[in-house]
Amino acid sequence: MKKFLLLQSALWITLFSAVAQTATVTLDISKTYQKITGFGSHGWVDDNTIALEPAFYRLVVDREYCGELEEAANDNSDPNLLDDSKFKFNQNVIDWANKVYAKPNPPFFIATVFSPPGWMKDMAASPYAVYNLGGKEVLPGWSPCNANRDIKLRHLCGGKLKADMYEEFAEWIVGWIRAWKKQTGKDLYSISIQNEPEFNEPYGSCVYTPAEMAKAGDVVAKKMKKEGLTTKMFFGEILWAQSNVLNFYREATKYPDLMERIDAFALHNYDTDGIKVGGPSATQWVNTATFAGKYNKQMWMSETSGFSNDVDGLMKYCGNIYNAVVSGKINLWCILTNNEGEADKIMYYAIKVTNKVKANSIRCDAISTDATLLSLGFTHYDNQTLSTLLTNSDAKEKSVKLVGAVLPDELEVYTTTIGKNAVLLGKLNKANSYTITLPGKSISLAIGKAAIPTAVAEENLAPAVSFSLYPNPANTEVVANISRAGMQSIAVYNQLGEQVAAYTLTGIEKEYVFNIANLPSGIYTVQAQSGTQKFTNRLSIVK
Repeated sequence: MKKFLLLQSALWITLFSAVAQTATVTLDISKTYQKITGFGSHGWVDDNTIALEPAFYRLVVDREYCGELEEAANDNSDPNLLDDSKFKFNQNVIDWANKVYAKPNPPFFIATVFSPPGWMKDMAASPYAVYNLGGKEVLPGWSPCNANRDIKLRHLCGGKLKADMYEEFAEWIVGWIRAWKKQTGKDLYSISIQNEPEFNEPYGSCVYTPAEMAKAGDVVAKKMKKEGLTTKMFFGEILWAQSNVLNFYREATKYPDLMERIDAFALHNYDTDGIKVGGPSATQWVNTATFAGKYNKQMWMSETSGFSNDVDGLMKYCGNIYNAVVSGKINLWCILTNNEGEADKIMYYAIKVTNKVKANSIRCDAISTDATLLSLGFTHYDNQTLSTLLTNSDAKEKSVKLVGAVLPDELEVYTTTIGKNAVLLGKLNKANSYTITLPGKSISLAIGKAAIPTAVAEENLAPAVSFSLYPNPANTEVVANISRAGMQSIAVYNQLGEQVAAYTLTGIEKEYVFNIANLPSGIYTVQAQSGTQKFTNRLSIVK
């Protein structure tokens, strides 16, 4: 009898452990955050990038990559006299663009200037960089500055835009945008006037101070407006490592025409903390998102790369996305990939999973009970789909259960990890209680058809400027910045969806300070209400 009881006890312990290891992810489509303009790629010309099904491609604007898109020399001194015959893309670029434009729900294109034409630049002011290998300065064979390359490309590397060339530069940008429309039949969605403006590089580059870049951007914006172009601008594309991100953004706010044209502030994301959610990068993302929100601009991550082809690289990629989406409220994510020869790598298939979150999705609440399971929820009104991106950062496999008031009848689960290349892992439905076991160190997307109401359609999203929190992460007090009159209440919810704090407002506050000293460390949802409208933000509390 004693032996039987011991065996029964062991059985119950085993069953209890199995239940305890099941993580629950609660999806609430009524709690909405940002629109996801898209997950996409910095594109090269091959079929592998098309197979990734990105929402967009990012192009390089300079002569080496795109074709004869400049005058060999300044053939006239009038920046209002534009010779369109000087702008002709390489045919393979146009053929590739037309191929992807012909697809159902085609990607859109954005473009980044890497270097203006050499004759517009002062090369002595900021000469091109070289790489140092073994104490010896070298120029890679692929560098346009290399002596073995075309001499016409030499002046793409480094330099500064001359003060008397801003108008010519604006004319050149207009010519590039027009050439794209003329040769593809499609409008370019958005353009950035400079890639990483604080660097001179052994490839196309040009260096600006924050004040110089804002001034140049304003001249370009005025020219685009005068020419009646619909193409937007994304501005910045700097890195936090140089500590000048907000300085570049602040300079832009001094120019009304530039701000009218800017759709998004952008930066390049090279996080070092990866899966360590809430680390230094999360704080930096909060700072950029708060700034962008004040001006009702989107926040874009327009370039990242360097993920190793192993589970560590996969987890860093997943953590970077989670930090950017949750803390930075990013609307667009661009990875520098994937060209010929990379279609057998784990990162290729991780990107393929991520890209299943389609353009113009709306992020919704997806609260996980397990800190090692990162979860992001998305609805898509036009496609009537609900999806959740799930990262199992644990080395062990994990049982996961989805719950929510509006769950699809069935969700397909696509997974990438070692040995699984964006495969259909299984399906979630009522028969299996919406439960599935995810491999250790994996990224998965569960997606299915659902009844998405118009209440979470894009046009009904609360503007980011309406309700923001600072500081975030917080310790004892939080300031709610409110720019829409009539806020009546603020409520705080834990990861189980339980209300843990509530505050009553008068409706006239522009700022409201509330105390969270009694709440333990964790991730919380903060919801403000004005009439029938609700505005939500995620709050991290760190003690």
